[in-house]
Amino acid sequence: TTFTEVLPEALISREAWIGWYTIGAIGMTMLYSGLGVGSTALLEEKQRGCLHKILASPITPSDLILGKILSGILSLSITSVAIIVFGVFVCGAKIYWSPLRAEHWIVPIMLLVLSSLTLGMGSILSLMVKSVRGASSLSTSLGLMTAFMTGIWFPREWFPAWMRVLADYNPATWAVDAIRNVIVFEAGLMEVAHYVIGATLAALIVLAIGVVVYRRMLRKYLER
Repeated sequence: TTFTEVLPEALISREAWIGWYTIGAIGMTMLYSGLGVGSTALLEEKQRGCLHKILASPITPSDLILGKILSGILSLSITSVAIIVFGVFVCGAKIYWSPLRAEHWIVPIMLLVLSSLTLGMGSILSLMVKSVRGASSLSTSLGLMTAFMTGIWFPREWFPAWMRVLADYNPATWAVDAIRNVIVFEAGLMEVAHYVIGATLAALIVLAIGVVVYRRMLRKYLER
């Protein structure tokens, strides 16, 4: 009798899995760093005694807020690019991006959206704390829970039903899924359009609330 060895067919290649986790690493970094930067941006200046000097200069509160947000976005963007380079050239991740494909421009847009979303969330957190240490601890704890409960680090299929609901309706998950589907699984524009629209609208709303929070903090500081 002759036996033929039959091996199970892999639904996702090893390289694609590494790509999946590479984008997950970006999501986790965005959550940790974005929440941390957003929650401590003004508290650090206040704690160092520099905030009053900055506000006494020709810089307006709007300039200060815009500068903090843009510096946070730039820092997170550089980190994201570094993670992708490491994932592709060191770990062998399957990640493909071409400037000639329209849908691939979703990736930098979603990175911008994700960083804006986490920075806005961080600024809202700053209302709940009074020190840099408290803000850092709260943002780290929340970032860890969010990363594990929203499918950014683990596939949502592994979760119980109630956790899948949290993941399915989380804007950070939408942004990460849009990036994954486009540059790892080569999805088309229409396949991720709902993720892009949902994540962008959520980021704009959260960031707007964050700016209002920053303005309120600065106003209260100036009234003292």
